[in-house]
Amino acid sequence: MITGQQGLHVEEVSRSFGQIEAVRDVSLSIPPGEIHCLLGPSGSGKSTLLRLMAGLIQPLEGRIKWSDSDAGITDDPDLHYGRTHYVGHADAVKPVLTVTE
Repeated sequence: MITGQQGLHVEEVSRSFGQIEAVRDVSLSIPPGEIHCLLGPSGSGKSTLLRLMAGLIQPLEGRIKWSDSDAGITDDPDLHYGRTHYVGHADAVKPVLTVTE
């Protein structure tokens, strides 16, 4: 959920890993207070898009930003630390930690 007064904006974002094009030319806006869900088959780029929006990886093209900031996540990920959170697939989570940890 996007909380507070900021909306998240993804503008023409693309990301590939070598020859694999994981995300191509994606644009979307998530207003504050709304919950959105990404659905699609395995390998369609859902996790890559979430990692991009969380600032964990950088897009090769496009921009991701909060509506209250001129600097995008793509310009300086540290400016946005703590605004987004991401929990990966079950096999990527350490079994000795809780979600809070």
